[in-house]
Amino acid sequence: MLSRFRWLIFFLAFSSLLSCDEPVKPVGVSESSDADSPSDSEPAEDQTEERHDSKRSLYVDGFSSILGDVAAEEKLLEYADSHEMDVLLLYELHKVLNRDNASDLDHNESLASFISRAKTQYGVQRIAAIGESADFFGEVIDPYNNSRVDVSEKFDIYNLEFEFWIESRVKEVYAEPYLIPRGFAATKDGAFEFFITNLKAIRSLAQANARSITTEAYIGWTNGLEETSEEEVARLIAQNLDQLRVHAYRSRPDFAYTASRLQGLANGKPGLNVSVIFSAEQEFMLDWLQANSMESAEAEFRKQLSESASGKVKADLRLQGFTYYNYTHNENVLASPSSASSK
Repeated sequence: MLSRFRWLIFFLAFSSLLSCDEPVKPVGVSESSDADSPSDSEPAEDQTEERHDSKRSLYVDGFSSILGDVAAEEKLLEYADSHEMDVLLLYELHKVLNRDNASDLDHNESLASFISRAKTQYGVQRIAAIGESADFFGEVIDPYNNSRVDVSEKFDIYNLEFEFWIESRVKEVYAEPYLIPRGFAATKDGAFEFFITNLKAIRSLAQANARSITTEAYIGWTNGLEETSEEEVARLIAQNLDQLRVHAYRSRPDFAYTASRLQGLANGKPGLNVSVIFSAEQEFMLDWLQANSMESAEAEFRKQLSESASGKVKADLRLQGFTYYNYTHNENVLASPSSASSK
């Protein structure tokens, strides 16, 4: 009788194991273990290409003349769509918005409509506001953004453009309105100090916003200052923004022209997001771009980067795509070689 009872207990226990929904884990295997995961001793697969987005951006010059002109707006938006522009960077916003009307819903309806249509109907993902000082963003752009309820009508990027490395602009353009009244020297070093001070203020403004806003800047050169080393310039810039647009103003794609700057910026902030700027001005890449295409330029630059850049640059730099300067000069540039047959 006792023997039969023991066999009954064994049978019931064995049956319950067979009917269990979850498999029994082997001893020593944790919840997070993955038999297919590579061991720590195996080298990780190169992720460089997967980390590189193919975003394409366009500087829009003369925007104040385009806004409100139905045909001109449509032409720009169709261009952005056909050339697969992810970002439009708008110049001349100081002619469209000011302190008095930044929050005026009726006055700014045309701007809000343009931004919304670009993002909802023409494939544009983000719109950038370009300005020369934190005051402009704090007193004009941010109030405009905060006045709009519809997210599609808002700016997504605050872009600081202040060419501190060009002495003629420092003395002839920036000295009186920006530097001297605020106690900065009318020198490249003084202009750089102004640039960093304003970049920090813009980033704080963006971070305080309830909605995610990207802080970025355009940069030409990081050398040539008397009081600040090139390494320190690169470090201060890289650590105070989310993304940087770096110019590569040559007659053809040329990674070597940007290599030292990109290395310095990557050293300043590993993982820095960078977009390389190609200029379609006559003295730069217009002829090459018209003979080839945007896609060809991007492929050639990536090829050179892959073949020439150090492993550190590839590891520390996040190439976010390419930016084209500007709309007027790029009107006759094809997006890709295949675009020619579709025209």
